Amino acid sequence: MRLALALIAVLALILLAVWRVSTDPVSESPQAVDALAPPVFVPPRVRDTRAIDAALPISQTPLAASEDALFEAARAGSGEAAWRLVQALSACAQSEMVTATLLENGRVDDKMRVLMEEYLVHADRFCAGSDGDFDTRRVQALKLGVVSGDVRALWAYIQSPPFTTPLAIRDAEEVRRYLHDAPTIAAHLVEQGYIEAAAALAGAYDGHSKPAQRTGGIPRLDSEGLAKLGEMRVPRLSQSLLAQAVPDDPVLAWRYANLCQTSAMYRPYCAQIERENEPFLTAKDREKALMWVEQMRPRMTREALSFMNPAASL
Repeated sequence: MRLALALIAVLALILLAVWRVSTDPVSESPQAVDALAPPVFVPPRVRDTRAIDAALPISQTPLAASEDALFEAARAGSGEAAWRLVQALSACAQSEMVTATLLENGRVDDKMRVLMEEYLVHADRFCAGSDGDFDTRRVQALKLGVVSGDVRALWAYIQSPPFTTPLAIRDAEEVRRYLHDAPTIAAHLVEQGYIEAAAALAGAYDGHSKPAQRTGGIPRLDSEGLAKLGEMRVPRLSQSLLAQAVPDDPVLAWRYANLCQTSAMYRPYCAQIERENEPFLTAKDREKALMWVEQMRPRMTREALSFMNPAASL
């Protein structure tokens, strides 16, 4: 439990970094109903990797002792091996960031500092002897997971693609690939019944909701600050990279928003998007969108897609 809280602290630091720069300039559907949605991503033919997966190193094996075997299995098509690598390499990369934060950031309160130091105790043991650029290897593992069709890797690719804004020119090819692949992967996940993917697409296509203004400055890194961080909304293009990969489209925003209200968890968020975009639909648009939603709704049986938990590797 304490390790999970430490991970929350790490993720909060990442979110704060995004919050600070958010104002900087940056740059499925059943075809019988309509062809408005992006084409559905079709992953490569998934191999039966049960024998490979059964021979993987046991969980929490130190990275230096397991990385080569996991990469070999991932290259042979094991989505499980690829995802374990993504988690493990993310954990080691985050440990470096936590170390730097503890040395440089005086805003961390005593309780949070204890949790972060506990995270480092586990991470140091797990990452010892594994050198090099953890993030570069994480990207390699993520790509292998996408090729394998692993759902966890597909969602992680949408949320955390293999490029960074400061290096956007150098990573231009990855940016172009993301612009093409991310919307189709998200639509594929909707086809698989993941409501969170529908909510993500609703927000991505939405160009009419009015985000709340920020108030109160940067939240503190304590329990109260984390709660405020979770409530903040930032301008649309800063909310997700997926939103930057698709155009504003009130029809698609409305119908994904209508669909994701299947889940009570996303209902308030999706209802707002539906309400704000409805004035831009014609009667025919609405009729066709509702036909699509009614065909899709029985499939929407899987709620969560937020699989990322690097601390599970430690």
